[in-house]
Amino acid sequence: MLTDRLGLFFFRLLIGVFRILPDGIIRQIAQFIAFLFEHIIGYRKKVIVSNLKIVFPEKKEEEIKAITHQVYISLADNLTETIKSFSRSKEDLMQHMTITNPEFLDKYFKEDQSIILLGGHFYSWELAVQGTPLFVKYPVYGVYKPLSNALVGDALYSLRNRFGSIPIAMNQTLRVIIKNKKTPSLYVFIADQSPSNVKSAHWLSFFGRPTGFLQGADKIARLTGYPVLYYTIKRTKRGFYTLTFSELCPTPKTKKEGEITYLFAQKLSQNILEDPYGWLWSHKRWKRQMPKNAKILTGGSPCPPSDN
Repeated sequence: MLTDRLGLFFFRLLIGVFRILPDGIIRQIAQFIAFLFEHIIGYRKKVIVSNLKIVFPEKKEEEIKAITHQVYISLADNLTETIKSFSRSKEDLMQHMTITNPEFLDKYFKEDQSIILLGGHFYSWELAVQGTPLFVKYPVYGVYKPLSNALVGDALYSLRNRFGSIPIAMNQTLRVIIKNKKTPSLYVFIADQSPSNVKSAHWLSFFGRPTGFLQGADKIARLTGYPVLYYTIKRTKRGFYTLTFSELCPTPKTKKEGEITYLFAQKLSQNILEDPYGWLWSHKRWKRQMPKNAKILTGGSPCPPSDN
C-alpha cells in the first residue's frame, strides 16, 4: 500500500538524519518536542494528569504539574533516543545503556535454564532490548506486538536484530520457546501493556483500581518452569541509563494462575513510586473495564527459592 511505503520512507529518512546528528543536537530536539507536546499540542495531557492523580492522590496540583513536565521530557527523550539508537555503534550504545549486574543471570544459565525477564515501559526501553545482548552471552529474545505497517515492521526487525536481540511476535512466543528448549536463552517481556482481550486478562488491584494485565508471561513461566526476573531501568543523566536485574520468582511452577502477574504488578508499582518520571504515563492504562464474571487475583504465598 502507498501509505505503508510512505511510512517506510519517512522512517528511513528520520534514521538517516539522526545518524549524522550529534547527541547535543538530539537533546535540543528532544527539548523542543517536549515543549511542543506539553504546551502547544497538549499531547495526551488529560491522560497523563489523570493517571498521575490515580497513582499519587495525595499530591497537590503543583506537584502533579512538576511531574507532568518531567514526563514530557522523558517522552521526548525516549522518542529521539529510540530513533538515534538504530544508527549507534555497538560501543556507543553500550555507553548509553549499561547493565549493572549481567553476572546475575549466570547462576541460571550455568544450569542450562532459560530465563523470563519482565519489565515495564520505563525510559528508553528500546535501548534496553537492543543493548542487552551486548552484555549477555546467551540468546536474547524480545517479545513485541507487530505493527500494522508491515514494511516498517520488517525494517524494525532488522534494526533491533543488529546486535543480537531476536524479536518475537507475541503470538509466536510459546512456539519459539518450545523450539529452543535445549538452548538457554533470555526472553524479555514488556508486560505492563493493556490487554486487548479483557476476558482472558489477569485482573488485579493496581493503585486501588481493577486493572487488566497480559497473562502470557505468567502462563509460559508456569508451563516451562523458567525462573522469572525483573528489570529496572534508571536514568543516570539524560541519554544515559542503567539496567539492573532482580529476582521475581525462581520457581514459577509452584504458583497458581495469576500469582506471577501479581508479583510483577507489585514490583512495577514499587518501581513507579520510586521513579515516577520514567514510566509511560501517556498510556491509557485504566481505560478497560473488568468483566462482570472476572475476579481480582491475589499473590498467595511467596515464591520458594530454587534448588540452584
